[in-house]
Amino acid sequence: MANKNTKQHKKMKNTKQLQKIGNALQNLFKNDEFLLKEDANERTITHKLASHLQKEFQKYTVDVEYNRMKNRENDERTTKKIERIKQQTEKQEDCWGKIKPEDTNAKTIYPDIIVHQRNTNNNLIAIEIKKSNNSDKICDIAKLQGYKNQFNYDTTIFLKLKVNEEKTNTDYIAEAIEIKKENDEQPEDITTQMKSKI
Repeated sequence: MANKNTKQHKKMKNTKQLQKIGNALQNLFKNDEFLLKEDANERTITHKLASHLQKEFQKYTVDVEYNRMKNRENDERTTKKIERIKQQTEKQEDCWGKIKPEDTNAKTIYPDIIVHQRNTNNNLIAIEIKKSNNSDKICDIAKLQGYKNQFNYDTTIFLKLKVNEEKTNTDYIAEAIEIKKENDEQPEDITTQMKSKI
């Protein structure tokens, strides 16, 4: 019974997080549509989405390309590093080299946006963003899998946003994928679900 309640609680929490991400996307599309229509730099779009996310997650900090963490062994601040990613494909290995469980040299990689509480292990959301004119998502998904598994982010999302076109709000979402834990199911296409949140 407790396991069932835990799963229901996680699902409700995830649904609320996705709604808040949808709200932030809606504000991005409404207030910063120019950036998408004019194919602005991906970092510019990411920064604006992060500022809209901060309004939705006021008890957390929303950071862009943040790579710091508190070392669990000695309480010192250090660089966030992915130590291992199981079941890495050849294409994922091309992103940053092969990562093996026995590797002592972890890889420094960090997502576009994170929602967290700095200097704690309270990691809520990690998001990777690509523009529709950039088709490579393999490295982003591998990076998010590492963050989900190693740093226990509740929600990890890959978003592809359409650029160079004038669209309605929901049509700016080209693709949305939620990354799951390695041993659970495969990444889930949540494009329709994300569009319904806007």
